[in-house]
Amino acid sequence: MRSSTALEQCISMARWLNLTLLTLTFLVVALTPQAYAQPSVYAERRVEVYLNHLVLKDTITILSAPFNLTFALPTSIEEDLLTIYVTSPSGEIIQPTRLGVEGNLTLFSCLIQDEGSAEVVYTLFNPAQGLNRTLILPLYPILGFDVEQCNVTFTYPQEAYVVQVYTLGVEVLEGERPIKAVNISGPLPPFTLTWLNSTYALNREVEKFICVEALRELNLEPNGEFEASDTLTFQGLNPSDRVQVIEFTLPPGVEEVKVRDFFGFFEKRDSLDLLLSANYEVDQLENATIIKVRPRFTLGYGENVTFTVTYHSCLEGTGEVTLPTLPFNDQPILHLTLILHPPPGTTEFEADPPLSLEQVDGSTIAKYTCINLYPPPTTSVTVRFTLGFTLPIALTPMLLVLVVVLVASTFIMVKARRPLPTPTIAEPYPQWLIDHYDEKIAILDKRRRLYRDFGAGKIKRRIYEHQLRALNIELSKLEDRIKELKKKVKEAKPSYVDSLSMLDEIDKELEELEETRRNIESKFRTGKMTRREFEENMTKLSERQAALQAKLREALSKLRAQR
Repeated sequence: MRSSTALEQCISMARWLNLTLLTLTFLVVALTPQAYAQPSVYAERRVEVYLNHLVLKDTITILSAPFNLTFALPTSIEEDLLTIYVTSPSGEIIQPTRLGVEGNLTLFSCLIQDEGSAEVVYTLFNPAQGLNRTLILPLYPILGFDVEQCNVTFTYPQEAYVVQVYTLGVEVLEGERPIKAVNISGPLPPFTLTWLNSTYALNREVEKFICVEALRELNLEPNGEFEASDTLTFQGLNPSDRVQVIEFTLPPGVEEVKVRDFFGFFEKRDSLDLLLSANYEVDQLENATIIKVRPRFTLGYGENVTFTVTYHSCLEGTGEVTLPTLPFNDQPILHLTLILHPPPGTTEFEADPPLSLEQVDGSTIAKYTCINLYPPPTTSVTVRFTLGFTLPIALTPMLLVLVVVLVASTFIMVKARRPLPTPTIAEPYPQWLIDHYDEKIAILDKRRRLYRDFGAGKIKRRIYEHQLRALNIELSKLEDRIKELKKKVKEAKPSYVDSLSMLDEIDKELEELEETRRNIESKFRTGKMTRREFEENMTKLSERQAALQAKLREALSKLRAQR
């Protein structure tokens, strides 16, 4: 009887175990799809803080594809966004779709087709000014899904010597140069927004500008040396002051640095002179070459200036050399065009990564264009070239002299002697004069708007006087060049006398108008004119100058018609 009861208990226990195993199996199968519906995601944020901009690089490791990568940026800092792009695990460059604003976030999205690490790259303008600066940025990438773990590194400018962070859990590594702040956190729920609040100190003031366009041409030589010609357009971004100095960093050891613009070469000085336009300074350091340029014209907010920097550099390599795509790394470049010219006599030419190859004047050039992608996905290019047979360099001048002598001798023997024709005089001066007057009109228009805004009380006296002084300095230097060009035009083209006389009359009226402006401001400062009278007089002054500018444009049109 007992054995029968024990047997029944064993059978009952076996049935219970089978039922339990079946239930567990069902639960595992049922829950498995949910476990893989949201794969584990790991993220890393690296922030590089520069003097004028910020670069945020968010690396997201994706374990299952395709994957809809959704991320966000606080709407409060979206206005500082310069460029944004995504690099997929396969290296594809993707421009994310802006989905719109949700609460205090601006949402972006793109589809990732491959497993691996994708990178979101933002470049933001750094609006902070002064020696003591505040940096407030999202500590973590703001992602639309759970993140298992996120590693964060903030790298402050090389010039920063004091960094303080007020966000809990962030460690400052002050023993390193540059100073860094690090944090490791996780897990993070979707759209986690935690602010990093920090301050840092600089030992010098910096101008606020960005490079909106760079045309970089590199002429390669067989021994690895190259001649660089960088035509750069900078835009001023200081709303309260004019930019006087453009500073950027070239590679170490560059030689024969020269700066020029449309009007001519700049003057190289041992120390930059802010009162002298069109001069520059070259500071050779062990690991960098610092270039400081005082442009011909200072930059107001949103105004552009263009000049060309040329220099000689040497890299190791014969037949293969690696070249940087960017002329400098310390200022953002929104539109980059790189053109590589192979050495003379090149028969084969290739680039890695592959670049667009074009035929120009019978030779092959390589071209790389990058628009609104900063830092560019391609930061360096390795070029390989094969040279055909060329004469030794020492023999080339001798051969050239021999050919010239033979041709000249033949010409003298077979050509009958006849009177030399009267040489024609090249006449670039009228066009140069017109170009200078166009520049003068642009400065006059800025000054007219300045009169109007100051008269209406829109800007403070200190700002008005500072900007007016800068404009008048530029105008005075421009006037000196205009006077010199007028003399040359009169000598080369006496028929231009009437047009030049008309320009002289308008210039005289503008001088009289400027004297009137000084009298108006003097009366207002000494209490001899009410605020209302001052506003009315400044408005009339602005209108009178606008009429003279129109008259000046009409005179220039007649001068152009004579050419």
